[in-house]
Amino acid sequence: MATTTHWTLVRPRPGISGCLLGMRVRYDGGHKEDTYVTGTLGRHVEFVPYCPESAIGLGTPRTPIRLVARGDAVHAINTRSANIDNTEALRAFGVSVKPEIADFSGFIVKRNSPSCGLHSVPVFADSGGTEGPPVAAASGIFTQALLATNPELPIEDEERLKNPDRRRNFVTRIFARARWRALISVGMTTARLADFHHRHRFLLLAHDETTYRNLEAVVSSALDSIIETTARTYLPQFMAGLSRPTTPKSNAHTLRRIRGLVSDHFSTREQDDLTALIDQHQSGRVGVDAPIAHLNHLLTLHPSAALQEQLFLDPPPSELALY
Repeated sequence: MATTTHWTLVRPRPGISGCLLGMRVRYDGGHKEDTYVTGTLGRHVEFVPYCPESAIGLGTPRTPIRLVARGDAVHAINTRSANIDNTEALRAFGVSVKPEIADFSGFIVKRNSPSCGLHSVPVFADSGGTEGPPVAAASGIFTQALLATNPELPIEDEERLKNPDRRRNFVTRIFARARWRALISVGMTTARLADFHHRHRFLLLAHDETTYRNLEAVVSSALDSIIETTARTYLPQFMAGLSRPTTPKSNAHTLRRIRGLVSDHFSTREQDDLTALIDQHQSGRVGVDAPIAHLNHLLTLHPSAALQEQLFLDPPPSELALY
């Protein structure tokens, strides 16, 4: 398989709530800089900041808004005047950025923000005041629009990224999407789609075997005459498959599949040591990096052309640095 480093070595370009970068765009004129975002992830990606509340003209500082249940809908309401409803403006802005966000690798939003929050933003009863506990939870209005109009886009908030498994999954997806966008920019062909899929096939297998099998069939039947249609079929399934978290069981299954391809080249001792590490990972005694590192060591002793470009075994260094 030909090497195509022009699209494999890429720098993801995610959108982000500007306050997380330290921009003073909060309602009180402050910010919510996140040190993981700016200090670690920021070294490997090119952030594009957004503040939807500023973008619709609310100004800084400003009267805060909150989510309010009105009938069957959730609205973004001014906390001082229940007659000021910013819902449609925030939603329209979220829809309007779709063309530029189509090229993004992902998006990080501010937890609990009535405009940007992902899932758990408090929703209050429509009492006209600020008293009382929340009655429900929802996504912020801007993020609702992002989710509706960009279903393939990886989106997380800064608090969820503190979970190592969610962080690893998000990083995996934003780099994969960045590689896809870079591939699209140079022009899709059946050979390039096959190369992309080849590099990601075991990564997909570890995340979701059904997606892996479905996309094997998509790629094997691809024709240059309809490659754009095929690519549009491939991407949603690819991103959905990667969104499903790996497990020790799925990682072990993938590692055993890989071992089966090359074990004839390993000594009995090498096979036994690798098998033991895979079993230890499946039982939770070691992380997945241990058997992967050992397998890569064996592959330096017994090279395999079929496995040299597998991103499951050899993700870019910038991805590894984030885990």
